[in-house]
Amino acid sequence: MPPGPTAGMVDDYWQRSQTMIGRPGPDKGQGGKFLLVPPGYQGELPADGYFIVPTSMNSMNFMLRGIVQNGDVPATAAMLKKIRVYTYSQREHPTPNRFVSATGSPADTLEPEGLDYWRRLSEFINNNPVQERDRFFMAMLKPLGIEKGKPFTPDERQKRILEEAELVGRAMAQANTFEPRLANATFYPGTHWMACVLLDPSQEAENYSQLDERLHWFYIATYMNPAMALTKPGPGSVYIQTFKDKEGRWLDGTHAYRLRVPAKAPAEDFWSITAYDSQTRSMIQNRRNDAALSSEDKLKANADGSVDLYFGPTAPAGGDSNWIQTVSGKGFFVWFRAY
Repeated sequence: MPPGPTAGMVDDYWQRSQTMIGRPGPDKGQGGKFLLVPPGYQGELPADGYFIVPTSMNSMNFMLRGIVQNGDVPATAAMLKKIRVYTYSQREHPTPNRFVSATGSPADTLEPEGLDYWRRLSEFINNNPVQERDRFFMAMLKPLGIEKGKPFTPDERQKRILEEAELVGRAMAQANTFEPRLANATFYPGTHWMACVLLDPSQEAENYSQLDERLHWFYIATYMNPAMALTKPGPGSVYIQTFKDKEGRWLDGTHAYRLRVPAKAPAEDFWSITAYDSQTRSMIQNRRNDAALSSEDKLKANADGSVDLYFGPTAPAGGDSNWIQTVSGKGFFVWFRAY
């Protein structure tokens, strides 16, 4: 990892944090080398020079966010391109990494649907050790044609069950996220602003594993670490979300809305707001190709220092700099982030 203002993490495929990286990590933003060690490894490990991370699975996710300083996006991009990912055996002569920019090109990050969902699950199960907490789930998958060490070849009866289950499960996930019945979902009493993160980073409660809490977050987002679940000031971030206007009506890209951000909003680094498509949970695709605003932008402020942000299919008079364009006929929701 290069030194610099970053915040990131390594998670396993259950999205459980293995380590944080950057400012909230052991490197504290000063850079360094992280060595990911697979489960069951019994070999020698270096005595120094690495942050050693024993992992829970073979499959890992790595994500890093560069924090832009003084509006200098190119400098942040150049810093991120100094990241190197390679096997430990290549440590003396690492293979150069290839960086692919997603700017200007559509990137499909949706989970597969239908049988492809179960096919990918089967591949994942076969590539990883079975977690102790998943043994009952493995027992329920076995009659449906998904079993550790065996190919995914469901018969016609199993295919019908799995295709219906994926469809129903997706609808359950939508309801559990957009209209949750979970404790502490409401962030500000009397409003429709909700906490984005309702699970403990460990995904465990005192007497149960957090099933619905986990689904609430991971249907709409990816990655989790302790710095993303803070409820008090400190290094990290706080996310809140709303799917409705102040009257309780679902946000609709056909209509126009205003959000007033108070002066001196509680964010030491920056705050941002992003509009997402309700179906894809990805940033809305509008003609402006821009679905976010932040305190780093050149926003028009009110006399008291507050900022009015606008959402709608057309820009308000004189408010173009503070406007996110929505898409008529499409539902959307917003996330407000404070870093």
